[in-house]
Amino acid sequence: IPKKPTLPHKEAAEFFKWGFAHGDKAAESLGYIPLPKNTKDKIIKYLNENKL
Repeated sequence: IPKKPTLPHKEAAEFFKWGFAHGDKAAESLGYIPLPKNTKDKIIKYLNENKL
């Protein structure tokens, strides 16, 4: 996330989308359990529907 984002809500949404797409291995390597796919899908659907 940029230090001075022009649209912070969109930057945060993009961060979450990237994390959902690429973060499962990192989460597991740190001892965390990744979110279930259906949970990630619901969040991404919400972000997309609200143009975030």
